[in-house]
Amino acid sequence: MDKCINTAELIPLICQHLEPHDAYAFALAKRSFLKPGLDVVWRHIPSFKPFLSCLPVELWKSKPYESGGYKDPIVADLQRSLVLKDLERYLQYYAPRIREFNVSGWEERGDPILSVAFFRALQLVTLGKPGALAPHLTTFEWMPLLRLRLHFGDEEAQKFPVFRSLFLGPAVLSANLGLGTLGTQFPSEISSTYAVTKTLTRMRELFLVAYDRDLVDDFIAASISSWTNLETLHISYVTKDGIAHIASLPRLKSLKIDNCGILPSYAPGAYPEPSNIPVNVFPALGEAFITTGTIEEAIGFVQQLPPMDTVLRRLCLHTYNKASYADARNLLRTIEIHCNPNVPEAIVWSEGMMRTQDGRCYDEGNSVDLDDMLDIDGLFEFHKLIHLEMRVKKLVRLTPEQAMQMSRSFPNMMNLQLSCDSFYSSFPPLIDHTHLLAILRGCPALKTLGIRFDATRISGLESMPGFSSPVTQLHVGDSPICSPTRVAAFVTANFGALEKLTAYNSGCYGVYNITYKRWSLVAESVLGPEEDSEEESEEESESEEESEENSSSESH
Repeated sequence: MDKCINTAELIPLICQHLEPHDAYAFALAKRSFLKPGLDVVWRHIPSFKPFLSCLPVELWKSKPYESGGYKDPIVADLQRSLVLKDLERYLQYYAPRIREFNVSGWEERGDPILSVAFFRALQLVTLGKPGALAPHLTTFEWMPLLRLRLHFGDEEAQKFPVFRSLFLGPAVLSANLGLGTLGTQFPSEISSTYAVTKTLTRMRELFLVAYDRDLVDDFIAASISSWTNLETLHISYVTKDGIAHIASLPRLKSLKIDNCGILPSYAPGAYPEPSNIPVNVFPALGEAFITTGTIEEAIGFVQQLPPMDTVLRRLCLHTYNKASYADARNLLRTIEIHCNPNVPEAIVWSEGMMRTQDGRCYDEGNSVDLDDMLDIDGLFEFHKLIHLEMRVKKLVRLTPEQAMQMSRSFPNMMNLQLSCDSFYSSFPPLIDHTHLLAILRGCPALKTLGIRFDATRISGLESMPGFSSPVTQLHVGDSPICSPTRVAAFVTANFGALEKLTAYNSGCYGVYNITYKRWSLVAESVLGPEEDSEEESEEESESEEESEENSSSESH
């Protein structure tokens, strides 16, 4: 066994499976273990504490910074002049081993951070060389400016961002940068972000927090030439001018926009047609996660894709404001125009605030125009879909004919959710349990299903001989139900892999309507009693709805 452990090729492989504290003990066990063990210990640095531990003890001293806030941060300050010799041990043995530097959690850890004077001294000693303190760093995230402002005030806090260049060098592949918080700009942060971005020519992943429209457009235009290797971009805000630059990135595969301010190219009320977008835009974009205020802005983004895009596999849209049926149809029409039906594997659209009822009871009104139901017929052409989710506050048309068609259209579907919490509980579903069985039979890969159906005529004897659905999570919304006993027998017979059954409660303030109570009895009969209370269970269900974007990522 001793000979095996001493094999030079095996030692690094062993270290890859060790936690940092175990790797440290491993490194001290034997001389041949030292370098591989230290590589693991120093690979990820979550605070300035490891750096300080490598400096002479008389060089610095830490003490609480009296901020007058809830908890005073600990700040390390110099006790004498800093010279290059003080850094020799760190620079020679440890700095080259650092690959991930993330001090965003400095406040929670309670570890000391360096004072502004300490940082300035480091810049002078290292001659301002980018990445001097971590020359082989690949992943970087700095201290959030908002938290620094709370403890140090605006004047002192804005001095910290300029020192990011001590760690941000040309080897960095992933960075989290900022251009000011919402409603506030700090010139030092903005200018330093412009400067460091120019050096990150190998960067593949960028998280950019920026909200000012003009500033974002200017920054993108000024920096785009350095982003030729960028594959993932997560940006807080972007306009049509900015998206035009982003669309030119040759290797961009994943795009996430928290606030997309792009308006459609057609007049309000008109029917969308293919937009005049060159076919060479977004040449590598495989997934897009876009959040907008209005559905028009969502349409505006989709129109930036080349018609019949042959690359985009996943499109996830979240619109905050409730949309009209006409605009909803226009959005689906635009998706049909700009997405090649033979490529997308996931299409998600969620509407409204995160909570299902926006924190209050919903009044569906005295009259509902059933002709305004949202028709998804065009999406049946997307045969490679494995995730289709319409989490919208309107009726989605699902007829018996469409239910039968799903077996031909979606043979690989794994996650299907069709507006089962549509706020129109007075309108009965167009399909019943027989059509539900047809969907299960036609989509044998289904794992998660959210759908409204009429369960009032279930006898409990319906089953499909030789078939049991692999669905593990079933959400029935406010599906009508009469007999929990018969429905429980139906579910038991046809959902052999079921792990979770949830329903939607249209009541308010802890009041549970009869439909929700009956489905709760079905869930208890099939899966056993819940450990949590009814209230906790409903909160958990609503929490899941808040993570729509995460669920779309997990399904892929």
